[in-house]
Amino acid sequence: MNQSNRIVQGIHHLHFYLWDLPRWQEHFCQVWGFRMDGQLGSTLCLRQGSLRLRLSQPAHAGDEVDRYLQQHSPGVVDVALAVEEQELLGLAELLQRRGAQVEWIPAEDEGCPALCLRTPYGLRHSLIPSSGIPDSAPAEENLFSHWDHLVLNVEQGSLQAAADWYGQVLGWRSLYRYSIRTNTSGLESVVVGDPEAGIQLAINEPTCAASQIQEFLDAHHGPGLQHAALHSSDVFASVRRLRQGGV
Repeated sequence: MNQSNRIVQGIHHLHFYLWDLPRWQEHFCQVWGFRMDGQLGSTLCLRQGSLRLRLSQPAHAGDEVDRYLQQHSPGVVDVALAVEEQELLGLAELLQRRGAQVEWIPAEDEGCPALCLRTPYGLRHSLIPSSGIPDSAPAEENLFSHWDHLVLNVEQGSLQAAADWYGQVLGWRSLYRYSIRTNTSGLESVVVGDPEAGIQLAINEPTCAASQIQEFLDAHHGPGLQHAALHSSDVFASVRRLRQGGV
């Protein structure tokens, strides 16, 4: 592949591992405005404009989802990224040269051959061939238009290594950094990403035992995605709708 080209075109979907899939399907559809968009095996696919979710629960004791949920709290395990359709083989070779752990995903699991990029920080990135990200123009019935940013929490002392990993492997730039100090919390953050692809990933580490970041790490039993921020063209209207749904 042409190494001067951008690797990632945008965020393809977020994949949740959850207990009680029917309840979460109802919650995301009735409260957050998503709609069913098909099914891949036992995984449900939801969509709202350019926002896409996948929801999975354990199919049987000891499967991949069950093993994850026995160790961690329910949440996002995969931030899938859209890549150029014809670039997978060259991309796999490039990422391996950059020191990444890359695995092939069977076609039946994604509807097409794809790659899985495993990070050292409690998160994976499926690399999905795509001719482009769906139109992100907000529709009147949509509460949200696109992902504004994502936040990854890592253990104390891991912040710079995580930012460097994303720079080395995916070529994302360090956009800015900041720190927060209060009487009850503290964190350091580096924001990496590719603004042209609409990607911002804030990576946080705790700076004290009482930090909200440490609280997440303790509850989740390790690093992971803390939250995904949604962009709304009318925040007040979106909040009203969410409150009506019980949020």
